[in-house]
Amino acid sequence: MFISSGGNLENFYWAIAKNSLSNIDENKDTQHYHNLFEIYYLCDGTCTYFIDNKTYIIEKGDLVLIPGGTIHKTQYPGNVPYSRMLINCSNYYIPPSIYNDISKLLYVYRNDDILPKIENILNDIDKDYTSCDKYCEDSLQSLVHSLFILIARNPNQKTNEAVKNEYIEKATTYIQNNFKNKIMLDDIARVCAVTPEHMSRMFKKETGFGFSEYLTLVRLQHSEYLIKNKKLSVTEIAHRCGFEDSNYFSFIFKKKYSMSPREMKAKLHANV
Repeated sequence: MFISSGGNLENFYWAIAKNSLSNIDENKDTQHYHNLFEIYYLCDGTCTYFIDNKTYIIEKGDLVLIPGGTIHKTQYPGNVPYSRMLINCSNYYIPPSIYNDISKLLYVYRNDDILPKIENILNDIDKDYTSCDKYCEDSLQSLVHSLFILIARNPNQKTNEAVKNEYIEKATTYIQNNFKNKIMLDDIARVCAVTPEHMSRMFKKETGFGFSEYLTLVRLQHSEYLIKNKKLSVTEIAHRCGFEDSNYFSFIFKKKYSMSPREMKAKLHANV
């Protein structure tokens, strides 16, 4: 069963999945590149989290902390029930005192000694987000601040090591360094010294993304950066990010961000 609590805060999203199965197709909700900080708590079950070129095994009681702008994806084993809680929030909900230490908390955290406190805070967040009265935003900020301070004060008891796969790390690094150019699956396979068929299967299995899907996300990530930071035309941005057709770029961009590149530029300009 999937439950998503209903609030209406623009920069705070909270959702719960209880006793869900991966074959219910939660995949469209677990393929991510967004600008909000992600806090994920696995209440029960197991999953893998692909985060910034590496894969992590997530177990019951683990917190996953992912800064905005990081490509990531969750995968659950088939026909195995799991329950999880998920927060996506802006930096407004993160204590300023944590900013300098945030890298020390990434990406996977577990401390069995404070699990009851973590769960109490998350349950209080659920109650507040569901009620969503006039005090909701301030209360949620206070609760998320408390969560960050709690884990910052208590050392991580989990070894924060990723599953080693030199092929995937080499492939994703190549894509990130060469996304401006035309890249084919054959190019990645040649770099990794494997067949294209094997590369395709391995990439999908380890990351959860198809090769083209991942390449497009990397290109969109950089196009968003250029729109926000450079005075370039949409055509120039498309070409700098490896899109040969600016019309296709605009189409795929709008599909991802729910606004066209020109609309995003106009919105940013209006907020200046």
